[in-house]
Amino acid sequence: GFLSTLAVGKEEFFQPGNEKYRDALLEEKRLLLHLAERGCTLRCIISPTEIDVRTHRLPHAMQRLRNLISFLKSNHPAHQNIYWVISPFRQQNSYIIGSLCFSQGFKSEVVHGYPLTLRQTNAEAIRSATDLQQVLFERLRSHTLAAFPSRHRDERKGLRMSTLRCLEQALRWCESAADANKPKPRSRRK
Repeated sequence: GFLSTLAVGKEEFFQPGNEKYRDALLEEKRLLLHLAERGCTLRCIISPTEIDVRTHRLPHAMQRLRNLISFLKSNHPAHQNIYWVISPFRQQNSYIIGSLCFSQGFKSEVVHGYPLTLRQTNAEAIRSATDLQQVLFERLRSHTLAAFPSRHRDERKGLRMSTLRCLEQALRWCESAADANKPKPRSRRK
């Protein structure tokens, strides 16, 4: 997807009536961080470099970017087990949870969330998805470090810092696009 559930924040604006959706996203984020704190490895593939956000969605994108930037700058203990990579193209929203399941979310229109979800629990399907995601992740690891170089010797920290640079660049792009779309003040003629 775009930035991952880890970009969701409590201060983010949701339309009235979307409280259950907001709460579900915050719970998903809490659970993911809890897994990472307990030692589970999270591999996050995000795509902030090619923002195809409509003008009315820029505030939403900027808030999510700020949330994720703040998280990446923090000393959260989950960082010890999170690997970040940047994709130059949109990715599917998917989760692989060990050998338990592989889940993919699909959109049928421009709406919050993924109304169509495919969940596989078959061992072969999970293994196949894991193998494909591993190949993709390794290629995106190389891409991330080449496109947004970092000086860290520790690869995990280097990927985090590279991702942070990319997110800051994407936020500047969004802010520039938002400024360009603001109505211009009318000049007074006498």
